[in-house]
Amino acid sequence: MADSLEHLVDPWKVLRDICENCRPGTQVAVSVPNVREKNVIFPLLFQGRFQYQDAGVMDRTHLHFFTRSSLLALLSDTGWTVDRVHPNIKQKYLKWWYPYRLLEEFITVQYFVLAHK
Repeated sequence: MADSLEHLVDPWKVLRDICENCRPGTQVAVSVPNVREKNVIFPLLFQGRFQYQDAGVMDRTHLHFFTRSSLLALLSDTGWTVDRVHPNIKQKYLKWWYPYRLLEEFITVQYFVLAHK
């Protein structure tokens, strides 16, 4: 489910229905944009701007927005057990001197999650 949950009217129902109708051990791979990313947070915090765009985190077609914790809650609430979470961080932030582990949730553009029933 790559970059699809944020476009659904009710991603909770979809994930719950899939979980209820699949066999134990079934895995689901999910990715969503991270609304807590600095390019969303800074304009909102310092300029009061929350502007939709043609693509990216603020895509006009997104019906829902997720952070790391809200994505994990969505999966847990719908019956899935999270196995792995991988942040997609732009290469320019992965320098030895940049505190990317401290700032991870603010520089992560997208989260990839693997979960099972």
